[in-house]
Amino acid sequence: MDTESLKGTIHDDLTGLVGISAFRDKAAEILRLGTMPWKGTSVIIYLNIENFKLFNSKYGFEKGNELLQNFSNLVQEVFFERLAARFAEDNFYVFAEREYVEEKVDRIADELRLMGRGMTLELCGGIYEITEKNTDVIRACDLAKIAGDSIKKKYGINWRFFDEELDEQFSLRQYIVENIDNAIEAEHIKVYYQPVVRTINDDICDLEALARWDDPVHGLLSPKIFINVLEEYHLIHKLDAFIVQKVCLHYKHCMQRGNPIIPVSVNLSRMDFELCDIFQVINQSVYENKVPKNMIHIEVKESVLSQNEEYMKEQINRFHREGYQVWLDNFGSSNSSLKVLKEFDIDVLKIDMKFLSDFSEKSRSVLVSVVHMVKSLGIQTLAEEVETKEQLDFLRSIGCEKVQGYHYSRPMFYWDLVRHISERGLFVESPGDRKYFDDIGRTDMLGIMTLLDDDKTNDINTHGISLAIVERKNDVYRVMNCNDNFRRIMNNIGFGEIAEAEKAFSKELGSLYLNLTAMFEKAETSGKPEVFDFVWKGFYCSGKAKFLSRGRDASAVLISLVNLSDDVSYIQRELLEEAGHNLFTAYRAVSMVDIPDDHRTIIYQSYKFKSESDMDSARESFRNFCKNEIYPEDQERFKRFMDLDTMIERIRKGGTNFINECFRTRGVDGNYEWSEYGIISLDEANERCLIYNRVLNGKDVKRIIGESKIEREEDENEITAEILWKNAVATSGLNFFWKDADRKFLGASKAFLDYYGFSSIDEIKGKNDEEMGWHVNPERFRNDEQMVLETGQRTRRVPGKCVAGGKLRDIVASKTPIYKDGKIVGLMGHFVDVSKQKAEQKRIKLLSYSDELTGTMNMRGLMDSGLRYVESYDFRSMDFAMIILDIMDFHRLNGLYGHDWGNMCLKRVADRILECIGVRGITSRPGGARFIVLYQFEDRRDVEELEKELKEEVEKIQKIGDLSCTLYASVGSAYYSDCESIERLHQNAMDMMLSNKKKMDS
Repeated sequence: MDTESLKGTIHDDLTGLVGISAFRDKAAEILRLGTMPWKGTSVIIYLNIENFKLFNSKYGFEKGNELLQNFSNLVQEVFFERLAARFAEDNFYVFAEREYVEEKVDRIADELRLMGRGMTLELCGGIYEITEKNTDVIRACDLAKIAGDSIKKKYGINWRFFDEELDEQFSLRQYIVENIDNAIEAEHIKVYYQPVVRTINDDICDLEALARWDDPVHGLLSPKIFINVLEEYHLIHKLDAFIVQKVCLHYKHCMQRGNPIIPVSVNLSRMDFELCDIFQVINQSVYENKVPKNMIHIEVKESVLSQNEEYMKEQINRFHREGYQVWLDNFGSSNSSLKVLKEFDIDVLKIDMKFLSDFSEKSRSVLVSVVHMVKSLGIQTLAEEVETKEQLDFLRSIGCEKVQGYHYSRPMFYWDLVRHISERGLFVESPGDRKYFDDIGRTDMLGIMTLLDDDKTNDINTHGISLAIVERKNDVYRVMNCNDNFRRIMNNIGFGEIAEAEKAFSKELGSLYLNLTAMFEKAETSGKPEVFDFVWKGFYCSGKAKFLSRGRDASAVLISLVNLSDDVSYIQRELLEEAGHNLFTAYRAVSMVDIPDDHRTIIYQSYKFKSESDMDSARESFRNFCKNEIYPEDQERFKRFMDLDTMIERIRKGGTNFINECFRTRGVDGNYEWSEYGIISLDEANERCLIYNRVLNGKDVKRIIGESKIEREEDENEITAEILWKNAVATSGLNFFWKDADRKFLGASKAFLDYYGFSSIDEIKGKNDEEMGWHVNPERFRNDEQMVLETGQRTRRVPGKCVAGGKLRDIVASKTPIYKDGKIVGLMGHFVDVSKQKAEQKRIKLLSYSDELTGTMNMRGLMDSGLRYVESYDFRSMDFAMIILDIMDFHRLNGLYGHDWGNMCLKRVADRILECIGVRGITSRPGGARFIVLYQFEDRRDVEELEKELKEEVEKIQKIGDLSCTLYASVGSAYYSDCESIERLHQNAMDMMLSNKKKMDS
């Protein structure tokens, strides 16, 4: 073929071959003129290097370009002096004779395999035979490509002619391209839904929207066909925008009819991000139908993110910033899986179930690793194409949160799915519980890291860990999920099945119920892993519990359990090394103290007692414990016993390695019980001690009290005046004191000392009020006390102010004389802090004009302020506007998420409005989810801008508490100068708001 005529035409810089335009024009000219240098039929040959992208990724673009150049040279060598072109990337075309074309393509395929550097490079060759001289060359190229693409992934097959079968497929492709607009308009394309089920409760938590084309000519078209065609011809954005619109309309209709509201994921193509602003398309549809953004999930395939990463990262961030979730589909189908997880912020990862295609041990191991890795990144997991109960049980056991597949349901039209759900006895997850189950689902059931403290590496049961998620609901406990090790331990201690253990947890049986209740409350209060222990049928068990989440009427913890009776190596490793002997059954608490560093570490603490402080300072920790937990009469002895400065010396003088003493300690029921405290010297040189506390039995109490020479009342049942007085001083909670005849303090109750922040009576003893300096106006109290001492008169509830805790406090004080042998020798007084009462009185007064929940004005305050605005208009001609903002659909949202959520929502909205208004106007909430703003202005355009700003700021709210949400606001305004009546102003603004609301609803 004469290639001289091609010189100077547009060509490919890398290979030197001609481009698409030159190839089309030259081939068409040769066909028209019949100037082919061969006899017989002509063909268009399509050549594509399969796995080229993988080669490029592995060896880099430089080696990839080198491969393309070598391949180009090979094509020109095999098809010598024939017209060859490179259209794009690794797509090559040749215009040549039909004769020997198969052999030539086979030769190219064989030599291509040798270029792979150890990687398999396959050739996909397509051949279109030209029968007419006026054949459209570009169409012939397309048909050759269809033939080549039909043998992709069919290794060992190098080429295929475009035949009758492919011609039918091509006709269908053309039909799809030409009829997509009509199919959308006529709604031949329909939305089907496939449910996503949460494994921990078998409830439907999400739906996936899928396109189905029910064509009047071809019937039900396969999604694989029409979606691929629409992507190839750059029409996919039309389909995806249509599906999003139908999903949003469906949500709106469900909401209006009171049907269950379920979040829906919609699939996006890579081309959507190139052919349109798909983010804006979705946002507009969501806004028009008032769909909360947390109800629409964006689903993209892994391959979408692996191309043009920086651009796609920004697109994903746009969706996240607006409040959408982003799901990653077909994880594991690409060679860039780990890189995608590293670079992109993903909420849910959909695992390609090819991992379980054969359900072999190896494939299960791979899936275990994937779930474990993904959970460590805080990403939820969803397994697709789950078809059997065996697969479901396995996925549940490894903590995969969600599943989707034919085991539950095929994709269906919505109303068919509703019937199917009812027939299967499935339930839809409540929106108010979604956050609760999401928190539980993030738990890694495969490893121990979820039970480790952030700053501790030593932990119980680090090998073969047993894990279970236990839920408490209406005082009933159930195991939501557990692994095989937990089942084994339950079986070993006498429970054949988990259901039997749940029966033992019941309130009626008692002991385990009480243990679980105490453990739940302690774990939730502390927010960190807590140790617990119990005895069941002679087996001693210990474990750790971490609080996971609280729902509307339930809470859940993660438990790790060890059967100590069956795990001698565990006892030796953990208990003997750390404490030297078994601490669990005998001791209330054990801690390690490093005296030079003033540091205390709690090693063990029984869940049956109040939590001891684990402060950084050992001294502060003991002082705090003494003040709150030790019986007042024993506190001075306890302080001396726990004195770190003398601790080592006292142990030395004792002649043994330890010292011990007995103190009365507060129990969980509020009573004080005798406990033994011991200090053992572990490292005298470095001054490290072990301190323990154990509750004493009756015999121990008598023995240790005798040894300690602690005096006790002979008649324990007698309540004497002395006992009453001691209790009043120590524990009554009354702020009272007594003084001598010179008004100097002799004593005071513990509550009095605590109020002013004194640790001992010695700090005030012998001083009067003036010397203490705690009264703002001491003359009144001084005069009252002198009157009491001189005349014997009593004073009652004398108001005054004092300084306590760095704050000015309101008090009322009462005082009475103390007589001895008929003479006044001093006085006794008590006071009550009425600061809270005064604040409450102010609050009640304020509430008559303000809304307690939001801090804005109420209707009364609004009307009162409105009159002031009217006066300003009448006397200074200052016009003002009323803007009414209403949160749409608030009543339904409040019902779904609960009143606590509703209150937080109203408070958040009020805060946003107040931020916008600033000092420019006043804000009120007359009731419900409606807010009213009064605003003075000079230009009505300022009101329009404020109206727009208020709406935008409220609708930017994406999260209330822990729950994602989307709020929509209807806003309307009116001007006083148009009404000259507050009542008419309110009515006009209300009419405008309701009119705008109606437009938004329609």
